[in-house]
Amino acid sequence: MLVDAAPFILAVSLFVFAARRPEQGLVVLLAALPLNAFVILVIGDVVGLTGLPRVALAAWHDALVGGIAVAAGVALVRAPRPTRPRARLVEALALAVMALGAVYVVVAPYILTALYAYRALYEPVLLMLALLVLAHVRGLAGWLPRRAALAMVGGGLIAALAAWPQVYLGGFHYLDVFYHEPGDTLNAAYVGTALAQPRAVGTFFAPNEFGAYLAVVVGILAQSRITGLRSVIRAWLLVPILLALVLSFSRSGWVTTAVILVVTSVLAVRAHGRPDLRLAALRTGRAIASYGPPIATGLVLLVAVVLSSHANDFLDRTISGTEPSAGGRPQSAVEGAKTVSANPLGVGLGMAGPKSTRFGEVGDKPVLASETWYVAYAMQVGIGGLLLLLAFVAAMARELWRGVRHPWPILALAVMAGLGTGAVFIPVLDDPNVETPLFAIIALALVVVRGGLGRPAIREATAAAAPAGT
Repeated sequence: MLVDAAPFILAVSLFVFAARRPEQGLVVLLAALPLNAFVILVIGDVVGLTGLPRVALAAWHDALVGGIAVAAGVALVRAPRPTRPRARLVEALALAVMALGAVYVVVAPYILTALYAYRALYEPVLLMLALLVLAHVRGLAGWLPRRAALAMVGGGLIAALAAWPQVYLGGFHYLDVFYHEPGDTLNAAYVGTALAQPRAVGTFFAPNEFGAYLAVVVGILAQSRITGLRSVIRAWLLVPILLALVLSFSRSGWVTTAVILVVTSVLAVRAHGRPDLRLAALRTGRAIASYGPPIATGLVLLVAVVLSSHANDFLDRTISGTEPSAGGRPQSAVEGAKTVSANPLGVGLGMAGPKSTRFGEVGDKPVLASETWYVAYAMQVGIGGLLLLLAFVAAMARELWRGVRHPWPILALAVMAGLGTGAVFIPVLDDPNVETPLFAIIALALVVVRGGLGRPAIREATAAAAPAGT
């Protein structure tokens, strides 16, 4: 049937498109990624996709990443030897992290789950490497960072606006229809203790994933030079995005947002002597006239959300430790640490965290779980694997710090700090819908630091090597 063939045609088309036009492929990937869950869960169910066609539909973003990686590989092979990238610490550690992960796929007891976990964890790293190779070998278009940022803002805005009908019109019925298999019960993650409504997921799979993505979008909008949008437009965009963040009731998302804004402001002050948020401008009458309407609108809707959802009870129970999901996090970290202590070399990919249940229960053994992402990662790849990952992160942060006067390294460092802090509370970094934007931002920031925008290295090297007068 044509419906069953459509996902395969789409995946092949996106792969070819990204292989031929990797920069445009990246923009399409970042713009559409927030719609991933909606496409798979809702559209897939509506058109009746099952089996391999449904898997092919879920592989649309893998096709784009694969196409970008192929474009980088072809460019690398075709590049003259003098222009090929030299070994750098970031790239070397990235390859080491991916290679070690491949080892833990082999030793994992359940290969299908391990492969799924590998794809979720390391495909974004592959995307970063591909962009760095393309930037060095042939240069990336100067328009790419701004369009990539606008793509993430646009996708986040659509997801944020979708949260309102999802919560207030669809309610629990919408989640019951599309967010669990027939005969199963709705996961407790969609229900907040004392809340009078479901938690917002927008077009995402889960509330915490949704909150983490919106936190990244807030970080993008916090700097005027990232998107080039006027401050008033950014203020209006922040209204639905911040309100959707509240509706998600993702405490890790709230913490992530706060950390991103604080780090952004601190680094902006260090780089320019003032924060880029331009709060001092609010003192003028003209600024009040411009910013007053979005601020007032946001406050009114915020009060309505708090009153309709019984958010005060949710917060009270969270602060007092009587909210079950919040109260259980420290204990899960302790139990996970015991598993790591008993298995310091790791037990294999896919044996811990949310991906371990992607294909049902893992054999006859209980799933190893921890709400702290670092503990869940160490369970899988061991203490050495976690230390290698931390070295990789430190190498990226060190290189980004050198270009901190530019807004993109500031954004990358802030998002790394924010999501890294949020990972203490929830294993959201296991999700490609969050990790892919993270590594795309890091890649673009590194390209900016290295001067790889609009600078075709091959032509420069060829011109420099050519005899005079030729």
